[in-house]
Amino acid sequence: MAKEYGHKSVWYSIGAYSVATSVGVLRVMNNRHWASDVFVGAGIGILSTNIAYLTHQYKWGGKKNNTVIVPSYSNKAGGIYFSYAFH
Repeated sequence: MAKEYGHKSVWYSIGAYSVATSVGVLRVMNNRHWASDVFVGAGIGILSTNIAYLTHQYKWGGKKNNTVIVPSYSNKAGGIYFSYAFH
């Protein structure tokens, strides 16, 4: 929310992070997750958002980006696909 709507109003970010924090706290309090699950999930969400904005910042118009990074999971094995096109 901060990256997408932060320039319009800081309240979008405050509201979104407040809701996300509340959901995480309630999941721990109701014994649905451990605190480490919530922190790792938040970290994965923040990291994936930053990677998406980094790799897609020139997607619609302007300078073209030749880099693609895609996480993958198959047959109990995870990986990352990385591609760079030289022009």
